[in-house]
Amino acid sequence: MKWYEILRLAIFILKLIGLLPKEKRPAAEKEALDAMAKITEEDNIA
Repeated sequence: MKWYEILRLAIFILKLIGLLPKEKRPAAEKEALDAMAKITEEDNIA
C-alpha cells in the first residue's frame, strides 16, 4: 500500500468516526487504529 492510500483510508475512517454517535466512538477509534496497525504491518512485511 502506498502512503496516499493509507492517508485516504485514514481520512475515510475519520469521517466514519465523525458520523458515529459519541458513545460508539472509542470502539470505532480502536478498530480504526487496529486496522491501520495491521495495514502498516502488512506494508512492512511486503
